[in-house]
Amino acid sequence: MTTTTTTTGGNSHDYDVSVLKRKIQHHKRQPSNVNRLDDLKDVIDPLLFVMETTTSSNGEDNNTTTNNNNINNRLLYRIQCPNNNNNKYYYDGPIYGIHGYDGCLILPGAIPPQLQQKLAYQAVTQYCRKPHVTNETTSTNTITTTTTTTTTTTTTTNNNNNDTMWETWKRQQNEKHHHQQQQQKRHKQQQNQPNKSKRDVVVAVNKKPKLSSSSSTSSSSSSYPSSKIRLSWATLGYHYNWTERSYNKQYKSTMPPLVQDIAIRFAKVALHIEQQQQQQINQQQEQPSNHGGSLNNNKTNKTNNKINNNTNFTPSAAIVNYYNTKSTMGGHADDLEYTFDKPIVSISLGLPAVFILGGTTVHENAVAILLRSGDVLTMSGPSRLAVHAMARVLPHEAAKQLPKTIQTTKTTTTCSQPIVSLQEKDHQQSEVVSNQVEIDEEEAAYLHTYLQQHRININVRQVYPDGDDDIHDDDDDDDEEII
Repeated sequence: MTTTTTTTGGNSHDYDVSVLKRKIQHHKRQPSNVNRLDDLKDVIDPLLFVMETTTSSNGEDNNTTTNNNNINNRLLYRIQCPNNNNNKYYYDGPIYGIHGYDGCLILPGAIPPQLQQKLAYQAVTQYCRKPHVTNETTSTNTITTTTTTTTTTTTTTNNNNNDTMWETWKRQQNEKHHHQQQQQKRHKQQQNQPNKSKRDVVVAVNKKPKLSSSSSTSSSSSSYPSSKIRLSWATLGYHYNWTERSYNKQYKSTMPPLVQDIAIRFAKVALHIEQQQQQQINQQQEQPSNHGGSLNNNKTNKTNNKINNNTNFTPSAAIVNYYNTKSTMGGHADDLEYTFDKPIVSISLGLPAVFILGGTTVHENAVAILLRSGDVLTMSGPSRLAVHAMARVLPHEAAKQLPKTIQTTKTTTTCSQPIVSLQEKDHQQSEVVSNQVEIDEEEAAYLHTYLQQHRININVRQVYPDGDDDIHDDDDDDDEEII
């Protein structure tokens, strides 16, 4: 799916002192200060920029001004989504481009909370299960074929359809909560014993309880399996073969309809904007001009007519990354598909993260962007082959210190409307809301906890050129609305 050029322990070639790597190092997690926010003054914050521009237009003060002002004002610019003839796929939420990084669009808060919940729930309950492929599946298969006795229990657990990743994680949370309760109970009991000195109490509290052989076995069998802890990605649609370093049309699973629907809508936005900007460039090229697009790359190889006439998008592959607060993603470019004239659509859910965007090589200037839950980022045109990375995930305690989301401020914002904007204009909101997933209160509570501990990133792309990408039986614009 991606080519890693700068990774920990990987083949970094001559990129050890690259601009991109230095940028990643600057924003990486610090074990001594995991809740650090000191580096965010150098990070683009699209949400804060929306709040500032909205406040400025309304003449109100939301008290969220920080050191991000300078970098936001210097690099971000507002883009109006062009309106095509029938208003389909029109989006009226805020869209921002980045000066010097043509083709990269940021749509802060584009996925509304209800849709975030639906998408995240499917990601933890469906996307990491067969027939989709995960890093865990590969690991389990390898272990099973190379060992026998030692992996019997693990293999049985993974092959049990009732023991999904989600169910295992929930059991782990329950066991953790139970363990904490038992510790608190023992602590109170020790404090209430009058015949023991304070030193004895401290020693007794800190001493780990001895488990009988039967209880130890039970705890081991019901604890969170190591293979589940290592779950870091799942692939949907066409699966990339890491051994052969290629896609195979026979190696695929069904693309989830919800992922297709969301990706098509934002890809259409990116393609229409790219079309609009290319027309402006064409006009400039007809006359002498000192302005030129940055990040030009021959691999895009698009003619003017092709850009003007082709805004189709087939979401035929996706990788779902499951990050915890210690996770990172090394610098890489998504350059292994067979077409580069279609955008990458990246959806963020859960904890915020510091995303690094560079040029077409790791030695070009790079910029850091703060992506929150519900943000969408697209990379097309000159940025389609840009090198990018994920420096760190902000823990929940750090995320709570960030400025409030626009939905909670006093000012009115267009970000509260995308659930309708993603639909055709003649759709009623009641019809849209009726399609929302029903998650019971207990499951919603578990999901809320999970998203306070993790970040889910869904990256969607088209693998083959138009007419050659047959991942779907029917991918025209008249498909049934899923959202």
